Amino acid sequence: MTVSNTDTRLRTAAAALCIFLCYAGGIANAETSLHVQAERSDTTEVTARFIVRAESVEAAASAVKAVGGTVTHELGIIRAVSATLNAAQLRALRENPAIQRISADSNVRAMTL
Repeated sequence: MTVSNTDTRLRTAAAALCIFLCYAGGIANAETSLHVQAERSDTTEVTARFIVRAESVEAAASAVKAVGGTVTHELGIIRAVSATLNAAQLRALRENPAIQRISADSNVRAMTL
């Protein structure tokens, strides 16, 4: 059986994807531990970055500011903001019915093959 150039390229791309996913998983785990720290902390000293989504960017930003959080970026395409929050601020946002979703924010990097 002969292996074509297409097969070789597909196998190479699949291997690169596996390596990337393992690497990204390690980054995600490190980032998540910071978010867990922020969520469990009773002090305002530990903060983490979160993506806060609502009906509009304005609604998300308003909710973050109302609990004392800091808006760091507006993410118009997904009607959300990136925000720095401590545990108390995060808990308050989770109780706000205007907030559709809160997720951990992390750095994303483009990779080339």
